[in-house]
Formats: sequence, C-alpha cells, structure tokens
Amino acid sequence: MRRVLIPVSTNVNHRRVLSALRLLQWKEADYTLLNIIELPQSTATYDEVVIKMIEKHKKILEELSDYLKEYGYETKVKVAVSRDIVSGIVEEVKNGGYSMVVLFRRPRGFWGRIGLKLFKSVSQRVLDDVTVPVLILPKE
Repeated sequence: MRRVLIPVSTNVNHRRVLSALRLLQWKEADYTLLNIIELPQSTATYDEVVIKMIEKHKKILEELSDYLKEYGYETKVKVAVSRDIVSGIVEEVKNGGYSMVVLFRRPRGFWGRIGLKLFKSVSQRVLDDVTVPVLILPKE
C-alpha cells in the first residue's frame, strides 16, 4: 500500500489538501498529516507549554482529518517536535516508510523571494534530503 506523508501547518487551507488528494487519485493510500512544532535549542522538549502546543496542533489536524473523511479520505494525524522543520520532515520520511511526500509552497512576499535566492526553501531542502518522490504544489 502507498504511504503518503503530508506535512502541513496549522493554518493550512483544507480545500488545498483535498485538492492534493484528488490529484493523486489514490483512495486506498495510507495518508498521514504531519505538523512539526519547531523549538529553539534552549527549550526543553517536554516542557508543559510544549505539551499544550502539541495537543492544540493535534486538535487542528484532527479537524482537517475529519474534513477529508467527509470526502472519503482516511488520514492519520501526527504532531512532532523538532529543532528544525526540514529535519523533522526528513526524519519522519526515513523512519515512517513513506513512498511519497506532498508539500505545499507558501506564497512569498518580496523579501521572501530575495531570501529564496540566498537560501534554499523548505521544499528544496526536503527534496534534497529524501529518497522518495516529492510532489510540490504551488501557491494557490
């Protein structure tokens, strides 16, 4: 069975995720919605505040999962903590046995486009570090 990892932020557009699943046309795939909580180096990983953040983010992803279920897509929900979003996604791909990753590009303002010329985007860094196919969907 195909295993697809879909990293999302907590403010992701539900219809955008639904469009991605429809694009794949795999009703029988094993979909996992992943949210990475990025913590600074000085933060204790299991601080009470972090635990509350995990619960809050999981609830948001469960709402997205319920929305997708209305359209016939079963999804799992996972919230992880990492020092860096890219390394959190890459680690999940390597340890989770996924066969594909679906990423959503964020719209970039002027400074974001300038920064993109100096630094790689999250999408590009994930693409460089995983060995499975990556579907990158453009901004809406």
